Amino acid sequence: MNNKGESELKNLRKRSYQDFAEEIIGVEARIMLHDGRPLIGRIVEAKRHWMKLSVGNSVYYVNKAFIVYIQPIEGRKQ
Repeated sequence: MNNKGESELKNLRKRSYQDFAEEIIGVEARIMLHDGRPLIGRIVEAKRHWMKLSVGNSVYYVNKAFIVYIQPIEGRKQ
């Protein structure tokens, strides 16, 4: 593949993995896991496959594949 084709392929791969993580960093949210357990805490960081959540004095690293939904709690962005 030529340089132009490789560059286009890299751009396509990069775009295909974008999500809304930048919108929810620092937000207090309710995260519903696949097994029905909710986690309520502040979203500290979000990577491609993992999310770091601060709940009280604990930190949880949650695989995004196990998240059913994320519900931001209004007025709690830090």
